[in-house]
Amino acid sequence: MHRPDCQVESLTFEEDDHVNPLLIDALTDRKTPSPPDEAAARIDFADWLATLDWRKRHAMQQMARGWNTVDVRKREGVTGGAISMMRQKLAESCPFLND
Repeated sequence: MHRPDCQVESLTFEEDDHVNPLLIDALTDRKTPSPPDEAAARIDFADWLATLDWRKRHAMQQMARGWNTVDVRKREGVTGGAISMMRQKLAESCPFLND
């Protein structure tokens, strides 16, 4: 997403800059979560899924696997609007998506 009020630039440091390694770690763009964060997310996701009824859990698992709304609605036998509404309500109810 492009935001006109933000600009992204590279930071360059020389060897004698004495930059705190914690600062560099905090500013590092991570493409993947750390192993502890990934493990926690998997546990949280599984616990949250267990709170859903079978139909919602099944639809959520399909969406998490990358199925689009059309495929999920056909498989579940509901309208696209119903899947869209379900997706929104599931996202709102998922605690680790709303931190």
